[in-house]
Amino acid sequence: MGICNKDMKNTIIPLLFALFLLPVASFAQDTDLDGLDDTTEATIGTDPMDQDTDDDGLSDGEEYHANGSATGIVGLDPLMLDTDGDGVQDGTELGLTSGWTGDPWNGIAGTEIAIFIVDADPSTTTDPLDDDSDDDGMLEGEEDNNFNGEVKGLETDPNLFDTDGDTIGDGLELGVVTPTGTGTDMNLFIPDADPSTTTNPLRGDTDQAGLWDNIEDWNVNGAIDTGESDPNDPADDTLMLRIDPIYEGGDATFHIYGGNSRTWLYLCYSLVGAGPSNAGAGLVLELSTPIGQLAPFQLNSRGEGSLGPLPVPATILIDDQVWFQGVEFDMWSTPNIKATNMVPVTVEQMPGPPPPPRPDMVLIAGGTFEMG
Repeated sequence: MGICNKDMKNTIIPLLFALFLLPVASFAQDTDLDGLDDTTEATIGTDPMDQDTDDDGLSDGEEYHANGSATGIVGLDPLMLDTDGDGVQDGTELGLTSGWTGDPWNGIAGTEIAIFIVDADPSTTTDPLDDDSDDDGMLEGEEDNNFNGEVKGLETDPNLFDTDGDTIGDGLELGVVTPTGTGTDMNLFIPDADPSTTTNPLRGDTDQAGLWDNIEDWNVNGAIDTGESDPNDPADDTLMLRIDPIYEGGDATFHIYGGNSRTWLYLCYSLVGAGPSNAGAGLVLELSTPIGQLAPFQLNSRGEGSLGPLPVPATILIDDQVWFQGVEFDMWSTPNIKATNMVPVTVEQMPGPPPPPRPDMVLIAGGTFEMG
């Protein structure tokens, strides 16, 4: 018996000594079991008897401790329902469909269901630390205006810069000049050059007359510039000429929209200026003589087509001006000759590698670009 007591003593004393050396934090109490000890809660101002002090669906510990937490998000504030201030709660942005239940029998509160907004579409999430996840100049709460995490009805998508796919940003379509938040990437955001006019960010062709908004507003700046048509006016969705920027020593590509199926298009140009000039057959062009012409090309079944890319002649230099207009010939229509809009172009300096083809274009190469 004596030997047994001696062995026990030799075991207990080192164990007690080891426990004495453990950090005090090892014994820190977490009364509400939210992953954040009472001492820390008292320090930062959260409630040690409430698992979710700000009622955003995330526990205080999940927001305070990024590493190993359910969110893995550094910087969430357990005292703020909406850390980035975009109008959508942190838990909703992260796709939560339920909060913390608490322990009512022991006086421990959980997520207040009257406050927390359940994510109606947890398959999509946004960044709770970025008030403009898609960088279109609009707060998440402006796009998801019922703040429930689901894109529905007349809402734009807070994860898509361009909800309707017309290459014009949602904010630009709605007349945003300055981003309403602080998280917008200004390298991506494009301010509206004319906020007095807006287009529909949910409809690629606002006036529903056949030409998409990005064809009418070719430089996608929100203003109706020279040579552009009005995306809010169906009356001007007619035969349309659009030209990519022309750079000295680069290539030129010309696009036609709104023509008749399988017709032929003759691209004319003037190095002198705008017209008018009588071209015969009752057609008046907005070009001054002498008027040159490029090789004709055929439009597709939708009445669209492109000519180019064609090499810009060495004689065409930076700041030179060229005036272009297309003429459609359709022997089956009356009248069988119709002109496009006139587009003036100023030759620019090559900014770098030639820009890639626009994804909405079908290129039809042909002809040579001889001007003068």
